Amino acid sequence: MKIYELMFMSAQLLKTLSEEGVLITDVKFLSLMVRYEEMRESVKKTAIVKILSEEFGVSERSVHDIIRRLDKEL
Repeated sequence: MKIYELMFMSAQLLKTLSEEGVLITDVKFLSLMVRYEEMRESVKKTAIVKILSEEFGVSERSVHDIIRRLDKEL
């Protein structure tokens, strides 16, 4: 399959994501967000950020930015 063929099949979804300013590179952080959601109810956010920073090898500031970007409503 060629890139344009896959994009054509997903055109509406890609267009919506682009209009909302979603970064395609954030797909690599989906598992981080799943872990965040799992801990959200029982652990304080500062502790979650520290844990996720160590677990995913990114800075605490990056974890805050990722959560802010991916946790917003469309």
